[in-house]
Amino acid sequence: MRILIILLTIFAVLFVPVCHCERSEAISAFAKGGPDYIRVGLLFNQSKVSLYSPAGLVLQEKDSPKAIAKGSFSYIVQADTSGFKIDKKKISVLSIVAKSSDFSTPVYLNNKPYRGVLILLLDGKNRITVINYVDFEQYLAGVMGGEVPASWPMEALKAQAVAARTYAVYKITYQPARYFDVYSTDQDQVYGGVLAEHPSLNQAVSETKGEVITYKGRLIKAFFHSTCGGQTEEGGEVFGMPEPYLSGVNDPYCMGTPLRDWLEAFTQDDIKTAFKRLNIDIGAIISITPVMRDKSGRVRVLKIAHSRGVLYLPGYEFRRIMGYRNLRSSYFTVSTRGYIGVNIKKPDDVKDNTSPPKPGDVVTLNSPIGEVTVMRNLRLLIIKSASEISIINFEEPYSAKTQKKRREVSSRGGGMIKKVPYMFVIKGHGWGHGVGMCQWGARGMALKGFDYKHILKYYYNGVEITRIN
Repeated sequence: MRILIILLTIFAVLFVPVCHCERSEAISAFAKGGPDYIRVGLLFNQSKVSLYSPAGLVLQEKDSPKAIAKGSFSYIVQADTSGFKIDKKKISVLSIVAKSSDFSTPVYLNNKPYRGVLILLLDGKNRITVINYVDFEQYLAGVMGGEVPASWPMEALKAQAVAARTYAVYKITYQPARYFDVYSTDQDQVYGGVLAEHPSLNQAVSETKGEVITYKGRLIKAFFHSTCGGQTEEGGEVFGMPEPYLSGVNDPYCMGTPLRDWLEAFTQDDIKTAFKRLNIDIGAIISITPVMRDKSGRVRVLKIAHSRGVLYLPGYEFRRIMGYRNLRSSYFTVSTRGYIGVNIKKPDDVKDNTSPPKPGDVVTLNSPIGEVTVMRNLRLLIIKSASEISIINFEEPYSAKTQKKRREVSSRGGGMIKKVPYMFVIKGHGWGHGVGMCQWGARGMALKGFDYKHILKYYYNGVEITRIN
């Protein structure tokens, strides 16, 4: 009976007839999952996927319980101009349900097992999107293994389970999406499916079933991260959420952990190549200087002086550009090692005929070397000019001023720079954005005897642990 009810729910709630609508409309027809289920975005922009279930796989059309393929072997499903190809057989539908014949055995997607059912959607570019429609608590079991080791103390695992549950329920409640609720990556929470499950992790989920974190009766957005480096970050600094429960705290509990302190080195070419990937062309880098830090000590504004101008950008944007695994946090200092010689052409003066830029402004300066544009793009303040632009306040509203007839710092020495740093050494602390619960800090607290509720209340200020149905 439970299996029948679940299948009827999937077809009644998820599958609105889409025979004559555009594919984008077909995607938007997928409604919000039921209260006990969640929709997880697994794969996107795929040309083909493989599907298999040990109990036998059943593939069904979007609006019919009739099977279009059924068997105990693996199927290759490909995107086609008019629908899908299942083992080279054309099927003119825009979505497919893949489930095991007994509904309890996992379905393998590209040799990786997942519980529940898989939904295959064809997007407007003839590519496949795969969504996992799965029991909420089973989803959490798959999240736990992607976020923390099963060997950690149980109270730390419980804290993680409650934080992960709260995050997912918050997303479903306050940030409903068109056809799935959460990504399976660290864009939301890392979800590994069956392979990420473990008895101790399942225990943590089971023993905290239904528990979420609230602030004044409202669900919180329970951000968490690997390692804070000794001080957590305020939510307003990274996510624009200056919530009282996301105020930063001093954290001595992650001391001595693997990523509490780290060191990375980048050459001139490493940095220029990273910026080039975003179509930001910078010259020889003269200096990289944190010019503003927030209360936690993380870099709020970074200044990069180079041979073609000066670039100011938020610390978290520099981290994104360099790669999150290369630059593990924005809590860092910069030094240099070695020098190389470069020839720099001396720039002309740039005259200021503008008012201070505002958010989103594109400002043109008159210059003997042509038009120079100051723009705020990708949350960067990009200064492509020979003038120095100083930021007065990087908070909203943004403001800046140009300094007339001031030559670029790189033009010293008669228009020729004989040497610039070869390598920039970044000494940092922690891993992640730093907001909310520090996972390694939670482990440290558990080892010192704190229970999971105490841990959560330490990292999320003024909250309560509430049980929901």
